Amino acid sequence: MGALTVAKDGVSRLIMWGNTHSSALLTATGEANLFLAVYSAVIATRETTRMLDDEEYEREELGYPEMTAWEKFKMVAPYYIPTIVFSLVSGGAFLLNTVQEERRIATLAGLYTVTEKNFEEYQEQTKALLGEKKEQKIRDEIDRKTLERNPLSGSSVVMTAGGNYLIYDKWSGRYFRSSIDNVRRALLDFREEILGDMYISLNELYQKLYLPPNDDGWELGWTIEDHLEFSYSCQLADNGEPALVITMVPPPHPDYNKLY
Repeated sequence: MGALTVAKDGVSRLIMWGNTHSSALLTATGEANLFLAVYSAVIATRETTRMLDDEEYEREELGYPEMTAWEKFKMVAPYYIPTIVFSLVSGGAFLLNTVQEERRIATLAGLYTVTEKNFEEYQEQTKALLGEKKEQKIRDEIDRKTLERNPLSGSSVVMTAGGNYLIYDKWSGRYFRSSIDNVRRALLDFREEILGDMYISLNELYQKLYLPPNDDGWELGWTIEDHLEFSYSCQLADNGEPALVITMVPPPHPDYNKLY
């Protein structure tokens, strides 16, 4: 009974690991089978070329007629079966990965659309009921609790060449050191660039802030119609050091680079 439980637990963990890393596994499978397809094709071509040359030479010596195209096909086709199989597996893995990624992005798009809509409705209703100053106090309180849940102690701080002021990015949950001027300059550079490109990814914004790329930073971004703003809030980190909390309004969203 104990061994069976351990076995079931191991299988469950393996399935969970496979689901988590399915994209990487499918990509690796596709690339590996593509390599095997090319390799097997090279081997098959070398072998079948030798066979055809030998057959043609033997027929010429015996005075037999030359091989027809169908006869040549029947002779060499079996040698290319591994190439065909590897190619089908490779194409299937890449196709399945593409379908899976499209579904994931579509799901993200739906979630972010709902989240953004709810956030905008919350802001409008709060401002209408309490006024802008009280709405700002509510956001400050939310930011304060955010820092409490993500304390500076135990967190890594990204050092940039921009300055030494402690800043917290709410989207990525990262502390970094820069300056308020550099943050504002990054936003101005963002606005200038998006005027020409019409859209910018999240990671391109992080580049302007001298921050490392984020895991989802190439899948998310903004269009020129989003009118990105930074919402600022001054809070105290758990060590008593002042920290500037940055909120991106609106948040980045998928399909930012599909202008249709």
